[in-house]
Amino acid sequence: MSNCSTIFDTMQEMLPLKLLAELVKETGAEDYTKKFTVLRQLNVMMYAHLKEKSSLGAITSGLKAEKKLQEYTDTISGSQLSRANRERSPELFRAVFEAMFNKVSQHGGLRKIPLSYGYLKVLDSTAVQLCLKLFPWAKYRDKTGAVKIHTLYDVILGCPEKILLTDGLTHDKKKMSEFVTEPGVTYLFDRAYLDHKEYDKYCDDGIFFVSRLKKNAVFEVKKVNPVKRRKRGFIG
Repeated sequence: MSNCSTIFDTMQEMLPLKLLAELVKETGAEDYTKKFTVLRQLNVMMYAHLKEKSSLGAITSGLKAEKKLQEYTDTISGSQLSRANRERSPELFRAVFEAMFNKVSQHGGLRKIPLSYGYLKVLDSTAVQLCLKLFPWAKYRDKTGAVKIHTLYDVILGCPEKILLTDGLTHDKKKMSEFVTEPGVTYLFDRAYLDHKEYDKYCDDGIFFVSRLKKNAVFEVKKVNPVKRRKRGFIG
């Protein structure tokens, strides 16, 4: 087992360390930093994501129990991690994400999916609830705050291509224009993205899309395509 390669080890090999070092130097992100470097912070958050840790306490206690992992992260208190996450610019990590995505693209993706399906990308969002007293800008509901994470997922590559963060009140369809841009690509999204003017534009621009209609949608059938019947089901 000592010679096995973990997912975390594999991700370490993919990190654009030269780019990260240049960004740290340009931004001064490690000025007056003695121990908890940007790279260590990134490794800690990667660990938290892979292990699905739900709190600062769970992250820090987990690190203390993972002696081998401390080569990459060292040990850190919850307050130190919170301060680093608050004070360091997320643009550093956005650049790392984009560089890693470009590297994945060059290697043909993380999973094999038949190319006969064409280029498929899925657009969706999820709301993460926050305490309004701590984050008064994160408007969502009367007594609840939230941020929305809008994500474009590349099905062929098997990983997210683009992520945007907004307050909880931002409607999903208001962000469509920042994601749905490529002709020849088929985008999949739900009814939250219903916008007929945008749909007309996509048709004119050669952008394909699949979505669900609302129950009160008014439409006209232009053409019916027959479906070949097989003994064990249907095929298109």
